[in-house]
Formats: sequence, C-alpha cells, structure tokens
Amino acid sequence: MEPFLDRAEPRVGRGQDRRTAMTRLAYLTSCRELAHVESAGHTVIDPVTGASLGYRMCLVEEICRALTRGDDSALGQVGLVGVFTDDDPAEVEHIWCGRPPWRSDLRVPAHAQRAECPIEALTHHLSSLSYRALVRAKAPAALRAEAKAAFEARLLRALREARADVLVCDSYMLILSENFLRSFPGLVLNIHPGITDPKDQGWLPGATPTRDAFTRARYGYVIVDDKHAVPHPAGRAIRVEYEGRLRDAIDVGVIGRSGVTCHRVTAIVDGGPIVSEAIYNFDPARASEEQIRTWNYPLKLPVLTAALHVLGI
Repeated sequence: MEPFLDRAEPRVGRGQDRRTAMTRLAYLTSCRELAHVESAGHTVIDPVTGASLGYRMCLVEEICRALTRGDDSALGQVGLVGVFTDDDPAEVEHIWCGRPPWRSDLRVPAHAQRAECPIEALTHHLSSLSYRALVRAKAPAALRAEAKAAFEARLLRALREARADVLVCDSYMLILSENFLRSFPGLVLNIHPGITDPKDQGWLPGATPTRDAFTRARYGYVIVDDKHAVPHPAGRAIRVEYEGRLRDAIDVGVIGRSGVTCHRVTAIVDGGPIVSEAIYNFDPARASEEQIRTWNYPLKLPVLTAALHVLGI
C-alpha cells in the first residue's frame, strides 16, 4: 500500500534557486535512535502485519549514493566531510553489534579536497553519555548545562576541523543549545520525520512524530506526557493505555497524514523556518508505525535536496 502524496514533489520555502561552489556538508545523528529504534541499515519486518517492508536506507547512505551518481540535479555541488554521532563507543558496539546503520562497504565519493574513502574514515563518535546520564539522574541544572556545553564544544571543534559549511541533523536526539547555534559559523538544518507547520492539521513536532502519527491515525489521540520541550496539538485531555502503560494524551480525532520537513534549527525545537517539506495522506485503517516510517524514509533525500536548492547550495 502506498500513501496518497499530497505534494508529490517537496514544497520549498522562499529563497534563490542557484548553485555556488562546493558546499562542505556534515551529518549528525544519534545511532541509538537511527539503528536501535528506527532499524536503519536493516531489512524491516512490520511487527503488526508480519510483512517485509524492505531494506531501510538511512539518509547518509542515500547522500553517498547520490554523490556517487554525480547527479547535479541532486547533490552534485556537495561534498560530505564528516559523519558525527553523539553515541559513546560502548553504546555503538552494543547497538550496532558489529554492523552500522548503513552498509559496511559504503564509500564516500571524492571531491576537490579529498580522495574517495570508506565512510568509517569520516565517522566520529563524540559521546554525550555524561550529559545524558545527568539528565536521567535529574542532576542540578548547572551540572547538566556544564556537561552539555563540554559535549557541544567537542562537536564544534570537530565541525571546524572538517570545515563544514552545513550541518544536517537526522535522528539526532539532543537539543542544540543557543550557544552552539551562535558559535557554529555555518547553516544548521534538521530533517524532521513529521510536519512542523503548526497551521497544518498534521502538525507533530517533537521526538516521537512517527508514533504520534500512528496513534492519531489509528486511535485519534496523541500522547503528550513525554513532550516537555515542544507544544502539542490542542484537544481534550484523556488517559489512555498504550503498550501496557497508562499515558496522558490529547483527543484530536482520526487523521491519516504525515510527511518529512527540512527546517532551519533555531532555539525553538522543531519550530525553525521551514525550507522544504513533503506531505502525504494515508488510510488510517491500514497504517502501522513501521509502515509510516517506511513511507517517510525515502522522502528525506528529496526534501534535503530541495532545501539545498532553495538555499542556493
């Protein structure tokens, strides 16, 4: 089953559609989300239907393949200069089990400043584990801020060493601070697997847009007790049982609608200016969470490509 694409081609915001010299692009992710939750780099079986949903190709693998094709209409003027994760090496070993969330033989094409190389040569694990442990322990705010600043300082150094012009966040599970956004000299974009336009009936910011798109489509509610950094759709407050737990939710009515958004990263979580988006409607009765994720994944590269075009990159 394929969804009905509300916009078959990504819709872009205002900007100039022009190309300049090569842009140095860096990719930032959290592999504990990308590999463990989203099953990128693997053949996915829908746990609800038992059907195979095929190989789930993550965005950085799609970028490498587009660059290898040398398609100027896609990413021909971009060079990938770094793949960064905020995972601890021990987490990487546990989550990946010896296999990354992209094909192990993946190679990054050459560009003007570098020869072709395996993706491992450009991959850097910059652990945010100390900060995340303090958050889980509900440590004093000052300690958490200090740990986060230390992690972001390491990330900034790595990006500067790579001379990155654009940082693309994809399945990155931390909130970049205002200090980081002021300090990074380039452009920071986020690929959000949902709709971030609050005027759209399918609006779903936050860390769980795929789950929320599913519960809204199947049951007519959105779980809100884990939404501390973002607003949520308006509706009647209810209590629901979801996956064996009682949860706070909002009754919003059944809506079968999702998509992928590329927006500039600002201090407002998932609230930065939209650069491009691809939105579709689907049959609520036939969708599962993994099916929605499978529909979203192939939209990421076209949405990113459209954003780079409109930004003149």
